[in-house]
Amino acid sequence: MAVSAGMIAKAAATVLSNEKLRKGVGWTLVAILSPIIVLIALLCSIGSGGADHNNHAVSIYVSILDAYDESVAYLAGSIIDGLNA
Repeated sequence: MAVSAGMIAKAAATVLSNEKLRKGVGWTLVAILSPIIVLIALLCSIGSGGADHNNHAVSIYVSILDAYDESVAYLAGSIIDGLNA
């Protein structure tokens, strides 16, 4: 049995005209959609925290590499100075 656009319009008109039925449908939609909205907000929050962690981890890694480069340059300079002495 196919549902026509006229049947959908008639059902919508019936729901919208009856206040008790309209509130019931509204609360049903809220009950269904609110956990989904909370889940989406939770996932966005977790994703944001993960991105912040990754940014801090990369900045720490870069600072460690910079310190390593400086120590290698210092040691290489010391070795060259020792050979020239």
